[in-house]
Amino acid sequence: MIDMPPMPPPISAEAIPQKLTECGLDARGITIDYADDLQGYVIKITPQAGATAKNVQCIWDATWSEFVEFADTELQAAYSEITRARFEPIAMQSARESLEKKGLLANLPSRQDFASLSDFAEAIEKHCGLNPHDILSVDGDHVTMQPKFPADSRDYDKVGCIFSALTVSGVTKIGIIGNERFADDPK
Repeated sequence: MIDMPPMPPPISAEAIPQKLTECGLDARGITIDYADDLQGYVIKITPQAGATAKNVQCIWDATWSEFVEFADTELQAAYSEITRARFEPIAMQSARESLEKKGLLANLPSRQDFASLSDFAEAIEKHCGLNPHDILSVDGDHVTMQPKFPADSRDYDKVGCIFSALTVSGVTKIGIIGNERFADDPK
């Protein structure tokens, strides 16, 4: 499996506005809601908050473990770039180590060897011991992972392989749909 960075200490809804006002934001431009499906806080920052490119690093430092949405697309992009720069090297190293430990790094399919992203996704699934379309689907330049087997299945090691393989491959637009989304679905 992929090694994860240490979990941040729990943050309270009351602490978030305080941290953000310390970054120079106006609390009246911030909304905070807990999202059960995300198991975390969604922090929305409107223009009224006064966020700028100069304080986006402070905002990230205060909120990186939560889900942050800026109304301003440029600030959202700057925040996302900080996240990418911080975690991409950790994820890449962990994914490589995971695949190498299982003997799956040496023959890992390479995206440039396939005419389409769909063909590449099928090769990744085969490489990790699954059948094509077991958990991956492709829409344009997006790859979506949606395991379609019980949560207690031993196939979850294969899901870890898929995630590691996609991470190492550099396919950056990966979406994940977990079993919880369908937990109440009687089908």
